[in-house]
Amino acid sequence: MSPPDLDIETGSVTVGNRTFEYRAEGSGRPCLAIGGSAFWAPTFSEGLRENLRLIFADTRFLGPPSEPEEVQSVTLESLLAEVDAVREAAGIERGIALGHSALGLVALEYAHHYPQHVSHVVMIGSPPRPLIEFDGPVIDFIPEVKAFWDGDASSERKELLAITQAELTEERMATVPPGKTFGVWYVAHRPMVFFDPRYDATWMFDPIEFDSPTFNHFLGVILEDYHVGATLREVTVPVFLALGRYDYLVPHITWGPLKGAMPGLTCRVFDESGHYPMMEEPDRFDRELLEWLDGD
Repeated sequence: MSPPDLDIETGSVTVGNRTFEYRAEGSGRPCLAIGGSAFWAPTFSEGLRENLRLIFADTRFLGPPSEPEEVQSVTLESLLAEVDAVREAAGIERGIALGHSALGLVALEYAHHYPQHVSHVVMIGSPPRPLIEFDGPVIDFIPEVKAFWDGDASSERKELLAITQAELTEERMATVPPGKTFGVWYVAHRPMVFFDPRYDATWMFDPIEFDSPTFNHFLGVILEDYHVGATLREVTVPVFLALGRYDYLVPHITWGPLKGAMPGLTCRVFDESGHYPMMEEPDRFDRELLEWLDGD
């Protein structure tokens, strides 16, 4: 539970047939954290809230699975317009755009399309391009991700993953509500996600439903031929990229030479983190981020 002195504010805005909630905590320069108001907030430290006003904003990836007709209507432009509606409702004129994992790409594209409202971009555990493949209902990792896991992961991690994946039986998944399947899959892949391969992230997904059809449409259709380099060359604000050394969902190696060769991009690899550096190494993450913001 958040301390009572964080100056908490909640609100919502309706766009079309969807209502998007937000939760603002802390003080300092505004930071629009694109992700979800229900589970996003606890992954950031209380100390960071002493320096930033964190506005945790819902996206349409949260909620019950959408019907196919609605999924097909979602575009990058419509997603960004929804983000902008939350920004306006929260009263942010200009601030930091922050996103984790694939939502880091949403934050970057928001800065690209709405530059007047963004001062900085923060991407955490974000891929340079989609790192999964779609073959009908089957979703798998691209060869580069598989090769990194095969060559880098310890035998302990591999043994644990075999055990946790064995939990995903057809019988079990048949009992999981559609909006909860992503969370079950995610928790079962914890050896690939966290520095501590036994970390149980069930608490993160218990409060939410996840719209997997829309998220898969985002990755597999909207971003099908996407590569972050083209946008980074055009975005005019500074970009901070935080990657985990033990992140096997988004291996740091997938960024290759981009990590040190793109103007305006600052990359930090966190040596004792997986996919969540802000939660796994909060002191270092806060320090690196705030020093970067102050130095700009």
